[in-house]
Amino acid sequence: MLVRLRGLGLQPDHLLPEAALLGPGRAADALIDGAHASFASAAGLAGCCETDLLELLAGAAPASLRRVAVGAGGDGVEGIDSALRWISLQGLRGDEPELLQGAYSRPQRSRAGGGWWRIAAGLLAAALLLQVALAAFDVHRLGAREAVLLGELESRFREVFGAEARMVDPAVQLRGEWQRLSSGGGERVEVLALLKRVAPLLASDSRLVLRGFIYADGALELTVSAPDAARFEGLREQILLDPAIAVEVGSTQIEGDRFTGRLRLARRAG
Repeated sequence: MLVRLRGLGLQPDHLLPEAALLGPGRAADALIDGAHASFASAAGLAGCCETDLLELLAGAAPASLRRVAVGAGGDGVEGIDSALRWISLQGLRGDEPELLQGAYSRPQRSRAGGGWWRIAAGLLAAALLLQVALAAFDVHRLGAREAVLLGELESRFREVFGAEARMVDPAVQLRGEWQRLSSGGGERVEVLALLKRVAPLLASDSRLVLRGFIYADGALELTVSAPDAARFEGLREQILLDPAIAVEVGSTQIEGDRFTGRLRLARRAG
């Protein structure tokens, strides 16, 4: 019955058995609608049955029951035009059994609201999982990028300190190299200043490789490897364009297909 009602878009507030409106203190003891009958006797029996079984199930002769029946009355039976209309006119005392119980209880607004809260909580959990997944992806991407940068750092480290040098902590090792170059703070600043001027020239051509450098007696000596003597001379001429730096060529040598030479840099007097 509830399924049929809900299919019509109806939700009853109360569901009562017909027999609850019959019996002692009510307008009738039996309600007959064709082959269907509902009853409640003084003995405490109540229910519904086929009309032919009314006497058997009610435990009393039909004549002893106050009966109402759809259609013409007679023989102790009161005639009514509609069972549904007759039921709708009966008053409720408040002690009638409620059939909308347990699994058949009427859905409450709070339950519907709880459903929406569950949906909202599910969406929030999904959003949090998505954020965690995106964060994990970022961590993975940054880890891969870090590995690439570490590889590049190690490559540069090998170019400067040689393939045999052990790379434990590049930052510490580079700092130690600076300390080794000079114990004076002013000299370290001078080394940095000279390197700052020449570094862009070295970085602009991937064929140039800085093999090492030494600072002594106010001059910075660079060991640079080039693909040929012309490119090495081109580097020297580029450095000469800087009016603040004087440059001299030291020893040179050819190693396989590479030309290696030394450039001595110092600040110009005045």
